[in-house]
Amino acid sequence: MKKIIVLGIVLVMLSIFAITVINHYNTKKIAEEKIEQYIEQQKIPKENIYNETFTWDWENSGHYIKQFKVKDDDSRITYQYSFIAKDKPIVFIPYTSTAFEVKVKYPAP
Repeated sequence: MKKIIVLGIVLVMLSIFAITVINHYNTKKIAEEKIEQYIEQQKIPKENIYNETFTWDWENSGHYIKQFKVKDDDSRITYQYSFIAKDKPIVFIPYTSTAFEVKVKYPAP
């Protein structure tokens, strides 16, 4: 009887772990797609993007974040896109350590 209880507990724990991992990768896929769509709407040519990173900020915000720099724009500016949730808009935050107000080339007017 104890073996069945232990086996049941192990199966429940493995199921919870599997569901968590599947949910993470599904949310990551959705985040990547929504961020890419938003970047396309801003009309940033893919060939002008460099120093690109995509991370999950699990320690602070829990958001998926894509950052990159754009050729022909100030090299100190980093474009940052945050995916908060499936039903929320993408948050676009250009930033630099040298200015409070950042003027970027994209989105195109």
